[in-house]
Amino acid sequence: MYEFVLVAAISCLGALLTFFSGFGLGTILLPVFAIFFPLPQAVLLTAIVHLLNNIFKGFLIYKHIRKDVVLKFGILAIIFALFGAYCLGRMQTNAPLYMIQERGVNLISFVLGIIILFFALFEVIPFFQKLVFPPSMIYIGGAITGFFGGLSGHQGALRSAFFLRLGLTKEQLVGTGTAIAILIDVSRISVYFKSAANFSIAEIQNYLIVAVVSAFVGSFLGNQFLKKITIPVVQKIIALCLLFYSISLMLGYVQSK
Repeated sequence: MYEFVLVAAISCLGALLTFFSGFGLGTILLPVFAIFFPLPQAVLLTAIVHLLNNIFKGFLIYKHIRKDVVLKFGILAIIFALFGAYCLGRMQTNAPLYMIQERGVNLISFVLGIIILFFALFEVIPFFQKLVFPPSMIYIGGAITGFFGGLSGHQGALRSAFFLRLGLTKEQLVGTGTAIAILIDVSRISVYFKSAANFSIAEIQNYLIVAVVSAFVGSFLGNQFLKKITIPVVQKIIALCLLFYSISLMLGYVQSK
């Protein structure tokens, strides 16, 4: 029972955070799913919840989507999301990449640990927080964001860095980012399913239902308070937790089932 309470709480908080920070649902839900499932399946589960929540969120804020930005950013994002998801599938192996004492760390654990560490640092190091790219790099931004979105689902922080000089309002940042996230999610999930062909839906349906409903609640609440709230303290706490989790992955202390 505790696992469903944990998934529900993190899903709600993650969906709420997508309205206010680079951290999103996928960033903090992936470590929770990895407690109960192998990492490749945890990435798939997170992607499904992320997609359904983004579709729901899109209905709430569709009026704020900048279609021109979606077109420029989204085409390469889709292509590179497919490539990132393909790379993740190629990493699936039980053979340890290296050993620390008697703890084996496989390639997926190491790579995802590095990525989670990198994106957590976005929220705690001032240099990364101030990182902004010129509008001329929007196509490069789509490619980079799509690749990391496909590889691990981490895309929000990078996307925001490429969006900040495009003259978007806060509402347009959220709306346009949601539209692009949907494109990336659809692309990567199509590849993930091929890599998890032996994965039974019956195993995950209860987790999915709890996570999706809770994320919808978080998105609804976030939309209500979009213009009113900033939560830097919560961002820092989550960043520190993710730093701890990523290092634990790379040291072999965290082992998914």
